[in-house]
Amino acid sequence: MARSEDDYKKMIEGKNVPILTLDHNWHRIFGQSRLTPELKVLEDEVNELLKQQGKVNTEAKQIRILKKKLMDEIVEATAAFQESQDAADDKKVEENKRLVAECNEKLEALNDDMLDIPRNLELANRKLMIETMKVAFERLHDNCASMEEIDAWLLSIRAELKDHIVRRQKGEVDNYFIYLFLSEFFSDATKDLFELSYDPKEHPPKLKSQEEKS
Repeated sequence: MARSEDDYKKMIEGKNVPILTLDHNWHRIFGQSRLTPELKVLEDEVNELLKQQGKVNTEAKQIRILKKKLMDEIVEATAAFQESQDAADDKKVEENKRLVAECNEKLEALNDDMLDIPRNLELANRKLMIETMKVAFERLHDNCASMEEIDAWLLSIRAELKDHIVRRQKGEVDNYFIYLFLSEFFSDATKDLFELSYDPKEHPPKLKSQEEKS
Protein backbone atom coordinates (compact mmCIF):
# COMPACT_ATOMS: atom_id res chain seq x y z
CA MET A 1 0.00 0.00 0.00
CA ALA A 2 1.49 3.36 -1.07
CA ARG A 3 2.18 5.95 1.60
CA SER A 4 1.58 9.70 1.51
CA GLU A 5 4.20 12.40 2.15
CA ASP A 6 2.60 13.05 5.54
CA ASP A 7 3.15 9.39 6.45
CA TYR A 8 6.87 9.76 5.73
CA LYS A 9 7.05 13.05 7.64
CA LYS A 10 5.58 11.34 10.71
CA MET A 11 8.06 8.45 10.37
CA ILE A 12 11.07 10.79 10.74
CA GLU A 13 9.45 13.18 13.21
CA GLY A 14 11.81 13.73 16.15
CA LYS A 15 14.59 11.74 14.51
CA ASN A 16 18.06 13.09 13.83
CA VAL A 17 18.64 12.75 10.08
CA PRO A 18 22.34 12.90 9.11
CA ILE A 19 23.29 14.78 5.95
CA LEU A 20 22.41 12.17 3.34
CA THR A 21 24.75 13.41 0.61
CA LEU A 22 27.66 12.78 3.02
CA ASP A 23 26.44 9.28 3.84
CA HIS A 24 28.38 6.46 2.13
CA ASN A 25 25.43 4.04 2.38
CA TRP A 26 23.08 6.55 0.73
CA HIS A 27 25.46 6.88 -2.23
CA ARG A 28 25.79 3.09 -2.42
CA ILE A 29 22.07 2.68 -3.01
CA PHE A 30 21.52 5.90 -4.92
CA GLY A 31 24.54 6.19 -7.21
CA GLN A 32 24.28 8.62 -10.14
CA SER A 33 22.75 5.99 -12.39
CA ARG A 34 19.96 5.27 -9.87
CA LEU A 35 19.02 8.83 -8.90
CA THR A 36 15.50 9.85 -9.89
CA PRO A 37 15.09 13.42 -11.23
CA GLU A 38 13.45 14.40 -7.92
CA LEU A 39 16.31 12.99 -5.87
CA LYS A 40 18.86 14.72 -8.10
CA VAL A 41 17.24 18.15 -7.58
CA LEU A 42 17.14 17.68 -3.81
CA GLU A 43 20.69 16.31 -3.71
CA ASP A 44 21.94 19.40 -5.56
CA GLU A 45 20.06 21.66 -3.14
CA VAL A 46 21.63 20.01 -0.09
CA ASN A 47 25.11 20.09 -1.64
CA GLU A 48 24.75 23.79 -2.55
CA LEU A 49 23.78 24.62 1.06
CA LEU A 50 26.74 22.58 2.33
CA LYS A 51 29.00 24.54 0.00
CA GLN A 52 27.56 27.85 1.24
CA GLN A 53 27.93 26.75 4.86
CA GLY A 54 31.57 25.79 4.31
CA LYS A 55 32.29 29.11 2.58
CA VAL A 56 30.64 31.19 5.34
CA ASN A 57 32.34 29.24 8.13
CA THR A 58 35.75 29.57 6.45
CA GLU A 59 35.25 33.29 5.88
CA ALA A 60 34.14 33.85 9.48
CA LYS A 61 37.12 31.89 10.78
CA GLN A 62 39.55 33.94 8.68
CA ILE A 63 37.97 37.19 9.87
CA ARG A 64 38.25 36.09 13.54
CA ILE A 65 41.92 35.21 13.01
CA LEU A 66 42.54 38.63 11.42
CA LYS A 67 40.61 40.38 14.21
CA LYS A 68 42.70 38.64 16.89
CA LYS A 69 45.90 39.64 15.07
CA LEU A 70 44.71 43.28 14.87
CA MET A 71 43.75 43.27 18.57
CA ASP A 72 47.16 41.91 19.54
CA GLU A 73 48.82 44.61 17.46
CA ILE A 74 46.65 47.28 19.16
CA VAL A 75 47.85 46.09 22.56
CA GLU A 76 51.48 46.15 21.42
CA ALA A 77 51.18 49.56 19.68
CA THR A 78 49.34 51.06 22.70
CA ALA A 79 52.12 49.92 25.02
CA ALA A 80 54.76 51.25 22.63
CA PHE A 81 52.99 54.63 22.32
CA GLN A 82 52.76 54.99 26.10
CA GLU A 83 56.53 54.54 26.30
CA SER A 84 57.67 56.49 23.22
CA GLN A 85 54.75 58.81 22.42
CA ASP A 86 55.58 58.00 18.79
CA ALA A 87 52.80 59.22 16.49
CA ALA A 88 53.34 56.19 14.26
CA ASP A 89 52.31 53.88 17.12
CA ASP A 90 49.22 56.01 17.80
CA LYS A 91 48.35 55.92 14.09
CA LYS A 92 48.79 52.14 14.10
CA VAL A 93 46.33 51.85 17.00
CA GLU A 94 43.70 53.98 15.24
CA GLU A 95 44.10 52.15 11.93
CA ASN A 96 43.78 48.75 13.61
CA LYS A 97 40.70 49.93 15.52
CA ARG A 98 39.15 50.87 12.17
CA LEU A 99 40.03 47.46 10.73
CA VAL A 100 38.64 45.69 13.83
CA ALA A 101 35.37 47.62 13.36
CA GLU A 102 35.30 46.41 9.73
CA CYS A 103 35.84 42.83 10.96
CA ASN A 104 32.93 43.20 13.38
CA GLU A 105 30.69 44.51 10.58
CA LYS A 106 31.62 41.58 8.34
CA LEU A 107 31.01 39.07 11.16
CA GLU A 108 27.64 40.69 11.86
CA ALA A 109 26.74 40.38 8.16
CA LEU A 110 27.78 36.71 8.17
CA ASN A 111 25.89 36.02 11.39
CA ASP A 112 22.48 35.83 9.66
CA ASP A 113 23.86 33.38 7.09
CA MET A 114 25.45 31.31 9.87
CA LEU A 115 21.99 31.00 11.45
CA ASP A 116 19.89 30.63 8.28
CA ILE A 117 22.01 28.15 6.34
CA PRO A 118 21.92 25.34 9.00
CA ARG A 119 18.12 25.71 9.24
CA ASN A 120 17.71 25.64 5.46
CA LEU A 121 20.13 22.71 5.24
CA GLU A 122 18.15 20.70 7.76
CA LEU A 123 14.89 21.37 5.89
CA ALA A 124 16.43 20.45 2.51
CA ASN A 125 17.98 17.30 3.99
CA ARG A 126 14.63 16.23 5.46
CA LYS A 127 12.97 16.75 2.08
CA LEU A 128 15.69 14.57 0.56
CA MET A 129 15.08 11.93 3.26
CA ILE A 130 11.34 11.88 2.52
CA GLU A 131 11.94 11.48 -1.23
CA THR A 132 14.56 8.81 -0.45
CA MET A 133 11.99 6.89 1.61
CA LYS A 134 9.45 7.11 -1.24
CA VAL A 135 11.93 5.73 -3.77
CA ALA A 136 13.15 3.10 -1.29
CA PHE A 137 9.55 1.94 -0.70
CA GLU A 138 8.98 1.52 -4.44
CA ARG A 139 12.29 -0.23 -5.02
CA LEU A 140 11.80 -2.60 -2.09
CA HIS A 141 8.39 -3.69 -3.37
CA ASP A 142 9.54 -3.86 -6.99
CA ASN A 143 12.45 -6.06 -5.90
CA CYS A 144 10.14 -8.31 -3.87
CA ALA A 145 7.78 -8.73 -6.85
CA SER A 146 10.73 -9.53 -9.11
CA MET A 147 12.15 -12.02 -6.60
CA GLU A 148 8.79 -13.78 -6.28
CA GLU A 149 8.53 -13.98 -10.08
CA ILE A 150 12.04 -15.46 -10.30
CA ASP A 151 11.26 -17.95 -7.51
CA ALA A 152 8.18 -19.12 -9.42
CA TRP A 153 10.25 -19.42 -12.61
CA LEU A 154 12.93 -21.43 -10.79
CA LEU A 155 10.28 -23.84 -9.47
CA SER A 156 8.91 -24.41 -12.97
CA ILE A 157 12.44 -24.79 -14.38
CA ARG A 158 13.33 -27.32 -11.68
CA ALA A 159 10.28 -29.41 -12.58
CA GLU A 160 11.09 -29.14 -16.29
CA LEU A 161 14.76 -29.92 -15.65
CA LYS A 162 13.82 -32.99 -13.61
CA ASP A 163 11.62 -34.20 -16.48
CA HIS A 164 14.47 -33.72 -18.98
CA ILE A 165 16.91 -35.57 -16.71
CA VAL A 166 14.51 -38.52 -16.43
CA ARG A 167 14.06 -38.61 -20.22
CA ARG A 168 17.81 -38.48 -20.76
CA GLN A 169 18.39 -41.30 -18.29
CA LYS A 170 15.76 -43.43 -20.04
CA GLY A 171 17.43 -42.78 -23.41
CA GLU A 172 20.82 -43.65 -21.91
CA VAL A 173 19.52 -46.96 -20.52
CA ASP A 174 17.73 -47.81 -23.79
CA ASN A 175 20.90 -47.13 -25.82
CA TYR A 176 22.94 -49.24 -23.45
CA PHE A 177 20.81 -52.35 -23.82
CA ILE A 178 20.39 -51.87 -27.59
CA TYR A 179 24.18 -51.58 -27.88
CA LEU A 180 24.73 -54.69 -25.74
CA PHE A 181 22.43 -56.66 -28.03
CA LEU A 182 24.05 -55.40 -31.26
CA SER A 183 27.58 -55.86 -29.98
CA GLU A 184 26.88 -59.60 -29.64
CA PHE A 185 26.84 -59.62 -33.46
CA PHE A 186 29.20 -56.81 -34.43
CA SER A 187 31.51 -56.62 -31.45
CA ASP A 188 33.81 -53.53 -31.45
CA ALA A 189 32.56 -52.40 -34.87
CA THR A 190 29.09 -51.66 -33.47
CA LYS A 191 29.83 -48.03 -32.65
CA ASP A 192 31.10 -47.21 -36.15
CA LEU A 193 28.54 -49.30 -38.01
CA PHE A 194 25.64 -47.56 -36.27
CA GLU A 195 27.39 -44.16 -36.29
CA LEU A 196 27.21 -43.57 -32.56
CA SER A 197 28.91 -40.54 -31.03
CA TYR A 198 29.89 -42.55 -27.92
CA ASP A 199 30.40 -46.11 -26.74
CA PRO A 200 27.58 -46.96 -24.28
CA LYS A 201 29.75 -49.72 -22.76
CA GLU A 202 32.44 -47.17 -21.87
CA HIS A 203 29.84 -44.86 -20.28
CA PRO A 204 27.22 -47.22 -18.88
CA PRO A 205 24.14 -45.71 -17.25
CA LYS A 206 23.60 -45.97 -13.52
CA LEU A 207 20.94 -48.66 -13.27
CA LYS A 208 18.42 -48.86 -10.42
CA SER A 209 20.09 -51.92 -8.91
CA GLN A 210 23.39 -50.00 -8.82
CA GLU A 211 21.67 -46.96 -7.23
CA GLU A 212 20.17 -49.17 -4.51
CA LYS A 213 23.60 -50.68 -3.75
CA SER A 214 25.21 -47.22 -3.56
